[in-house]
Amino acid sequence: MIQGSLKTKKIWRFFCSIKLALVLLTLIVLASIIGTLIPQDLTYQEYVQKYGKALYQLFAKLNLFDIYHSWWFILLLSLLGLNLLICSLDRLRISRRSFGLIITHFSLIIILLGALISALFAQKGFISLYEGQSKDVFFIRDQPHKLNFKLSLENFDIQWYEPQTHQLTVYLVDKNKEQTYSVRLGEEYRIEGSDYSFVVLQYIPDFFIDQAGNFNSKSKRPNNPALLIQVNHPSGSEKRWVFSKFHSHPIAKDKNIKFAYGFREIIKDFQSHVKVIEQGRVVLRKVIRVNYPLKYKGYTFYQSSYNPEEPNWTGLQVVKDPGVIWVFIGFILLNIGLVITYYMKLRSRHKKG
Repeated sequence: MIQGSLKTKKIWRFFCSIKLALVLLTLIVLASIIGTLIPQDLTYQEYVQKYGKALYQLFAKLNLFDIYHSWWFILLLSLLGLNLLICSLDRLRISRRSFGLIITHFSLIIILLGALISALFAQKGFISLYEGQSKDVFFIRDQPHKLNFKLSLENFDIQWYEPQTHQLTVYLVDKNKEQTYSVRLGEEYRIEGSDYSFVVLQYIPDFFIDQAGNFNSKSKRPNNPALLIQVNHPSGSEKRWVFSKFHSHPIAKDKNIKFAYGFREIIKDFQSHVKVIEQGRVVLRKVIRVNYPLKYKGYTFYQSSYNPEEPNWTGLQVVKDPGVIWVFIGFILLNIGLVITYYMKLRSRHKKG
């Protein structure tokens, strides 16, 4: 009985140790740094391309590609939580003056509990959809995970900034010389080394010619950007269309001068118009944008990626993290505990004064 009691006291003193807490915190911080330096949750092909097969196998054995769900990281969190709990119980003295400290200590335990729940049960994956497509499966590291509802993409919308300037390169073929200009609509630019100048008259993002022979844009998407240029020379002027999808365009008067349009698309916004389907019935519609996710039944869908070559495709990040709410509760209690502790100290000093 005495030996058993001594062993229990040794174990208790071991977990009461501040040194143990410092060691565990240091290891957790180091693990978090490694998790920041090594990208998490990439595909096998991406890891092999980045690190090579030999290093990939070593990192995979150490669970460095999914540190926050690895058994050893969960063990570190569990030990730190146990250490904090035993330290709190060992030093627990219930009184009005210690009330703030009690809340502060137990708020840290709740935060660690939330982190532990996240490490054990959180899911972070990816789902891709084409317009009109419905899915009830998302993927975590190429492994399928089923949803208890379907997500359908009704429409995917990409918005571009209207370019304020355009990049035009002018080639002087006979002189083997080129010049690049950042130009604005309506302004005249002189071509150095020649008697020519030019003015950009019009910009069309998706150029086409309608049945009446008019120049129009099919859409606001820059699928076929074009500029209407007026070239001025000593004997007059002429107008030419310059397209970004064609390398260079000679002007009619002088074949030694060519233009190339270097279009740079700048995405303003992209958003997914989705609907949630359960038992064949639409239960929710939502527009998902960057920083405006869809939340439904514990899952959060973030706008993640797009492909300009496939404007009807979207990529959404899928996150389910039941530990987040406990972390939030822990931080709220932590602030309350700190405020109460500070207030009690001020009150004590006031009484002494």
